[in-house]
Amino acid sequence: MREIDLIPESYRRVQKAKQMLIGFGCLYALLIALIIAGKIFLNANVTKVNAQITSLEEQKKTITTQHDEITKLEGERAIVQKQIAFVELLQKGGAAGKTFQIFDRVLNPTVWMEEWSYEATALGNENPDQEKLMNIKIKGKALDHASLSAFVERLLTEPEVHEVVVLKSAMLNKSDSLVSFDMEIM
Repeated sequence: MREIDLIPESYRRVQKAKQMLIGFGCLYALLIALIIAGKIFLNANVTKVNAQITSLEEQKKTITTQHDEITKLEGERAIVQKQIAFVELLQKGGAAGKTFQIFDRVLNPTVWMEEWSYEATALGNENPDQEKLMNIKIKGKALDHASLSAFVERLLTEPEVHEVVVLKSAMLNKSDSLVSFDMEIM
């Protein structure tokens, strides 16, 4: 005997479609749940990473500040070491000490030095204690040209000074008689 199927084909298709819809619905719900869980997980990690970034930025600022301070202190240290070496040179006397004695005698309140450099060269290489030839470069200011001229004349009266050359002199502005000058003393 043959079996007779009394359930219509259309009913079976509807049932199969319902099962497929339920399956797709479950998959869709699972996918949404995974997305939500991933978002929660990522948000938690983003919060941690942002906190770490903030902490690292603060540390970077602190380190940068410390680096800048160290660089500044190293520069100041080099200046202080030069000043110490210069003071030690002055304590020994010699040409540098004589130079300051000369300036002490000839400098007056109408002339002042802003920058200067000093170089002493031995006249021969045999004896380091022998007399040295001094070469001094000065940048400064004077109240007027007459004050600068008087300063140069007083320098030339000193026996240790062989030559004074005013390299440049100029009035700073027309309303004032203040003079800027560059000179070399040998």
